[in-house]
Amino acid sequence: MRTCEVIEDDVRCERKHYGKGMCQKHYYRWKRHGDALIIKRVREHRHDEKWCPQCEDWLPKDQFVKEQRALDGLRPQCKACQRKDRYGITREQWDLMLIQQGYSCAICGCDEPVGGWFVDHDHACCPGSNKSCGQCVRALLCSKCNFGIGQFDDDPDRLLAAAMYLIKHTTNTEVASE
Repeated sequence: MRTCEVIEDDVRCERKHYGKGMCQKHYYRWKRHGDALIIKRVREHRHDEKWCPQCEDWLPKDQFVKEQRALDGLRPQCKACQRKDRYGITREQWDLMLIQQGYSCAICGCDEPVGGWFVDHDHACCPGSNKSCGQCVRALLCSKCNFGIGQFDDDPDRLLAAAMYLIKHTTNTEVASE
């Protein structure tokens, strides 16, 4: 007996085949909504892969951000598609930025950031939006540097004042140890 070839949320539908490789439910949904319904056909893929509807490809699960509310614990879009949607840069542009930065944070130079890489962009360029136009992307930062400049509202004067404060109030450990 043939079964439905549709996969939803990485689970194959096990209902009886009706037409065009789908069960009756999926066939009528496809007929009603047409191309609006993304149908993922079964293909040989490993257990550690997930379908990205925007890439229209199976990718390793480590390419997806965790999300507790999702059935499989992962967001539907891969990280690259989320970056493209939010920051206006492609996977190739991301990779090129990382190479140009020597695989390190543009501020502190760490090469293994805790929490991954963050796209830094000028928030003044696209006010009131949770997205970037892509033209205001500055660099890739570690989480500490990205959150740090964010807490200072990208204000260079406040950051310099904070640096001067730390310099003024830092105890000289070399003198104290002698």
